Amino acid sequence: GTTVPVQVEVDTGMCRMGVSPEEAPALIESLVRETALELDGVYTHLACADETDLGPARAQLALFREVLAAVRARGIDPGLVHVANSAALLASAELASEIPDEVNAVRPGLMLYGVCPAPHLAGRAALAPVMSLRTRVANVRHVRPGEPVGYGATFRAKQRGRIATLPVGYADGVPWSLGNRGHVLVRGRRVPIAGRVSMDLLTLDVGESEIKIGEPVVVFGREAGREGGVLPVEQVAEVAGTIPYELLVRVGQRVPRTLDE
Repeated sequence: GTTVPVQVEVDTGMCRMGVSPEEAPALIESLVRETALELDGVYTHLACADETDLGPARAQLALFREVLAAVRARGIDPGLVHVANSAALLASAELASEIPDEVNAVRPGLMLYGVCPAPHLAGRAALAPVMSLRTRVANVRHVRPGEPVGYGATFRAKQRGRIATLPVGYADGVPWSLGNRGHVLVRGRRVPIAGRVSMDLLTLDVGESEIKIGEPVVVFGREAGREGGVLPVEQVAEVAGTIPYELLVRVGQRVPRTLDE
């Protein structure tokens, strides 16, 4: 009959999913005897590969090597063996002596977006960001000195100026925490967010600039065109008090996905 390929995760220190190192060899052996299943691979996941202290990663790798040795001792080919996420790939020089020789696959995640997992790993690979969150100005209105903008009136105009409204909000993946703190990119220039981020809308303090309805805006990433400016997702995440991973994956389903020419 048809067999189902499966991979076994060994929990070497993440304490999230997987079988313990002590139980892994016996479990894998019983899986190999199961006629309905086919062992496709064995792996573990590193919890601290993006830290400057790689001691915990080395300890995890030592446990994983012991499991692989026990599996081999039982005459079992583990198949695909993988441990390295994006951070471990970039730190592979420091971890080279600890990474098992059997490793024959990797699991890049954040690197596929062209984003570095940690500042101290920057420059170790030629990464180019591939994702941008863009919108267009939906409305522009004048405000008088002292006039409030947005929920809670947390922003009040210091002088006569203009407020631009964008049709994007926290339902689309813009962090609420960027209210009155973050910036967007318009014509290569950073423009401050004015007031709170709403579910569907975002307001900008554009002063007396000639920003018009329909003007392209970048929430994070690159402006369209080869000569456009860039607002790195890492910087937006830092201001929002989160990590780039979250911003990249939280963009709502109603946001259209398009490929740049």
